[in-house]
Order: sequence, then structure tokens, then C-alpha cells
Amino acid sequence: MAGSWKSEFVYDGLMRRRIERDYSWNGSSWFQTNEIHFVYDGNDIIQHRDSNNVPTLTFTRGKDLSGTLQGAGGIGGLLAMTEEAGTNSYYHADGNATDHIAAGQWFARREQQWPTYFPNAGFTGSDMFTYTAWDTSKNSALATGMVSVVQGPYSLDVVSHVATNAPSGWPVAFAAVPTVTNNSSAVTFNWNFGDASGSNTNQFAQHIFSAPGNCSWQVVAAVGTASATNSGGIVINAPVVLAMSVPQNYSLSLAWPSALPDVVVEQSTTLGSGARWTVVTNLPVTGPVNSGVNLPVTGGNRFFRLRQPW
Repeated sequence: MAGSWKSEFVYDGLMRRRIERDYSWNGSSWFQTNEIHFVYDGNDIIQHRDSNNVPTLTFTRGKDLSGTLQGAGGIGGLLAMTEEAGTNSYYHADGNATDHIAAGQWFARREQQWPTYFPNAGFTGSDMFTYTAWDTSKNSALATGMVSVVQGPYSLDVVSHVATNAPSGWPVAFAAVPTVTNNSSAVTFNWNFGDASGSNTNQFAQHIFSAPGNCSWQVVAAVGTASATNSGGIVINAPVVLAMSVPQNYSLSLAWPSALPDVVVEQSTTLGSGARWTVVTNLPVTGPVNSGVNLPVTGGNRFFRLRQPW
């Protein structure tokens, strides 16, 4: 009948359950709803994986109640069970406590009166866990604990990647890579390019220097009350410009090595970020050493380049 379900199990030669497949009945046939693969360390399950071999649950184990890692005592030494796909972790310590924690880890041992809570790195706020006590014969009633986590000490460092020289009128890349310890907040950035052009708040910035000269740049990275500063210099050179004057009604001959494969000739009336490159439609002539194309000379400026479009 609809709503029915069944499970199939696959065991290995040591009688350990290796695969579980769950099915539901849709009124006419069974369809699979879940598949679990079990990973073992000896006789203890240490991980669940899905049908794509992706971990879904991971177990941390210690000595069980028999005093060994592979004995049959109590809960098998289960200390922790972590959901890989979510934020919740479940913990059990030496058979006397279980709990559910959203943003940290909670450990207790039989000889400890007070448990120890370890928040996840960078977590701040309130966390809750449930637990029971075990007196070697039965568990106590379920209890709930609340923990308030405040921001602890944290640090920030930053490394910059900037060229030492570049031509004016062309984009220059600026990159900052931060390293944060014990803080999960977003890092902010502020670039000063040293040419009175204003700041940039992108981690990976781009800037065009309008004129040649020596510029001192600086980036300040910040998270919370911590900040880190990098600075350096960049030499801006005049871009290479090649000009020629050709009488009107003459042709211009462009040549390049024939060893350059699959190139197209493009032209533009300007250079820099505002250039609009279009393909030269004149057919080139290929020779054993050089290839070339002859173009009619017209009024105004024209710039040419070779490009491999793929």
C-alpha cells in the first residue's frame, strides 16, 4: 500500500553492514529514496557516505566501556558524530553523556564534574546543547545547557600583489590576500594608488594611471578592530607609441612571421581602454618566411595588432 517502505542491506565477509538502500512504495512500484555506505575501522563505523561516495556523517571514537577500542562495551567508545552537510554536531563521551551542539564541541569524561565546551573557530553568539548523565545502569532525564560565546582574541595579516612598473593609460591589477585567525567576519579593503585619484574598496582592484611618474600605493585591510597595512611603489612609464607618416594614395604594408599560426589583423583609431578593435578584411599573402597584407592609406590615425582569437 502507498506509504510503505523497506530497506535492503549488503554485508561483507566479516558480517559488517556495508550498504543500506531504502525504498518507498508509490502505489505501483518501489523507488529508492536513500543509500548509505558504511566505512569501518575494524568493527567500528567511522563514516557514512552517500551513493556518490560523499561523506554525510563522521564518527570520532575512543575507548568503549570495555576499556578497548574494539570491544563490545556500552556505546562502542563514540565521542562525536558530525553532520558533514550541516552545522550540527552530536557528541557522546564515554557512555555517560549525549548532546546536540550547533556551533561548537562539548566533551565530558566520567571522572569530570564539569564538561568543557569548545566553540567553532570564529563563532560568537549563543549555543545550546542537550545531555544526559549515566550512572553505569541508566541515563538521567534529558537536560539543556546554554553557552554564550563572546569574541576572543583574533588577528589579521595581508599580502599584496602589485607590479613594480606599468605603462600609463593601461589598467594595472592590484590584489590583496588576507589571513584571518579566529574571526569569521568579512574583511574590508581600502586602496590608495598615490596619484590623487581616490580610493578603491575592492579586494582585487584595477587602476589606470593617467601620466608617467613614481607613485606610492597603500592598502589597508580591516576586520573588527584589527587592521593590517601593506605599501609599496610603482613606476609608471610612458607607453610605447610607434608613429609613421605615409603619403596619401599609397599603401601600407604590414608583415609578420609566417610561423605565427591562426592570427588575425585588427585595427583601431585609438589605444588604451577606449580602443575598439575591428578585423581587417583584406586577405593576407602567406610566404615561406613572412606573411603580410597591403592596406590603403586613409586619413586619421590607425593602430594595428595581431591577435589569436582562440
